[in-house]
Formats: sequence, C-alpha cells, structure tokens
Amino acid sequence: MGFDLQYLLFLQNLRESTGGVFDEFFNALSKFAVDILPFLPILSCVGFALLFAWKELLAPATIMPLLGGNWGNLITGFLMVFFAVVVWPLVIRKTCTAKSKAAQTA
Repeated sequence: MGFDLQYLLFLQNLRESTGGVFDEFFNALSKFAVDILPFLPILSCVGFALLFAWKELLAPATIMPLLGGNWGNLITGFLMVFFAVVVWPLVIRKTCTAKSKAAQTA
C-alpha cells in the first residue's frame, strides 16, 4: 500500500514539474486501456482464424485456380495483407467504440 501511494505521489510530482505537457498522452493511453485493450485478444484471435481460413482453404479453392499459380499467389497475398492491415483494424476499432459507448450509457 505504501508503494502505491509513493508511486502516485511521484506521478503527481512529475505532472506538476512538466507543466501538464504529457496530460493528453496519458489521457489517450488510459482511453486505449479502457476501451480497446479488453477486447483486443478475442478480436485478434478471430482475425487470425479468418486469415488462416483464407490462406489455407478459400484462396486455393477460388482465386488461385482461376488466375494460375503466380498471379493467384500474388492476388491472394495482397488481399490477405489488405484485410490484415486495413479492414480488420477498422472492425476492431468500430467494435470497441460501440462497446465503450454502450458501457457509458448503461
């Protein structure tokens, strides 16, 4: 208990000595920890399962035979990276903000 109080006093002194420069950063970090972090492991596992199913099951049965070996690999790889880098983070963000808003209204 004493260590927790000392740590909080240290943080308060740090905040006062910097003049509140890092306030916005720590507010954003707290918002991330409360809104997104609890849902991230589940959504990451679901995203991995979707990518694995695409790479191992769907792409070899659909796009690769249609376009051939090299072009099929290129297109399916591009679609997989696009999904992993662009689409799935948007799904995670939308899901977490919706759950956060629902928790705030309740």
